[in-house]
Amino acid sequence: AGIGFAIPVDEVNRIVPRLIRDGRFVRPALGVSTGPAGLNQALKVPPGVVLVDVGRGGPAERAGLQPFRRGQRGEIVPGDVITAINDQPVADLDGMLAQLERFQPGDSVTLTVWRAGQTRKQAVTLAKPD
Repeated sequence: AGIGFAIPVDEVNRIVPRLIRDGRFVRPALGVSTGPAGLNQALKVPPGVVLVDVGRGGPAERAGLQPFRRGQRGEIVPGDVITAINDQPVADLDGMLAQLERFQPGDSVTLTVWRAGQTRKQAVTLAKPD
């Protein structure tokens, strides 16, 4: 029908060897839900991935990550912003997913996490997606 699709070569180089080796591509999971891109500016937090939910029993919860949430009086209680994975900066969800695709479920990564003006490093073991 004359329809074509373009796939970036770096994505092909990252995914095709795993498809050949394993017969499928499994993206490792952190067990988090993230906020929309504009949330960083609204909350006045650094570039990165704002956590709005942390899955029960998942890698992020086991590592002690906390989501932003509403307090009892409606105030915003600070949570975590993932700013880097293994010292590679992540500015948004797409950047985080691209970084995670370099790893397999079961691999351990070091997250750089910002919360309430302080930055820390946190080791996390990635899981298989549910």
